[in-house]
Amino acid sequence: MHQWADRYRQLTIGEASRHGLYQSSWTPYAREPMDCLIDPSVEQITCVFGAQTGKTTLVLNMFAYMVDCDPGPMMLVMPTEADVHYMHNHRILPMIESSPQISRHLTGRADDISQDGISFDRCQLYYGNAQVSRSIKGRPVRFVALDEVDEMEDTKQGDPLSMAAQRTNTYPNRKIVKTSTPTWQKGKVWQSYLKSDQRRLWIPCPHCGKHQTLEWEHVRWEKDEDPEKACESAVYPCVECGQVITDAQRRDALADGVWVPAAATVDD
Repeated sequence: MHQWADRYRQLTIGEASRHGLYQSSWTPYAREPMDCLIDPSVEQITCVFGAQTGKTTLVLNMFAYMVDCDPGPMMLVMPTEADVHYMHNHRILPMIESSPQISRHLTGRADDISQDGISFDRCQLYYGNAQVSRSIKGRPVRFVALDEVDEMEDTKQGDPLSMAAQRTNTYPNRKIVKTSTPTWQKGKVWQSYLKSDQRRLWIPCPHCGKHQTLEWEHVRWEKDEDPEKACESAVYPCVECGQVITDAQRRDALADGVWVPAAATVDD
């Protein structure tokens, strides 16, 4: 799927630090989650990503791909009504307008675009507000994505994640995507991750080739340094050979990283 995004998806000014044709090489770790969308063996995808690491762009790429290549009823669920309106006005509409491969699926009818969703020529995108259960219930969909799930609170009707997942029950080829910056261990995204195969990204050391996950505990800096200076002087030594992996080397290594389930290992 990421190849489609590289070819057709346009990033607008304000959506990312770079605009123009999307390039998955900027965030190569997002390729596998996107490609899981078209993997028939995968039903649910949980992305535990840090802030400003491209998780919302990843979700929008999935919607765009489905509109063009695999149409079916879709739903995007956000934590609040304000979040829904922001996504509609500042992320989704600009994405459609700037990407001809997506905009060609608009019908031109005035009532096809509203704050409740968008009607395309072959599919429908609905919006759901996690605070309002009725905005999620009653709409069977094949693909549902929930963004920033750790900001979603349960309502009197129950957990918005469960309610959204129930909308897909009639589709054997359903896809459920949950993304969020994690807030705590009992947060919704972490609990969802624990029910998965718990894939993590392993990257090779540029010096010895040993694959490893990046762990905060291995970052080294002078403990008595001013915080701003510490940010500049912090280094990451390889857990195998001890040589320092620079930030530039880390970015290059991400392109060669592999996602590995918790029960598996990497053969170096």
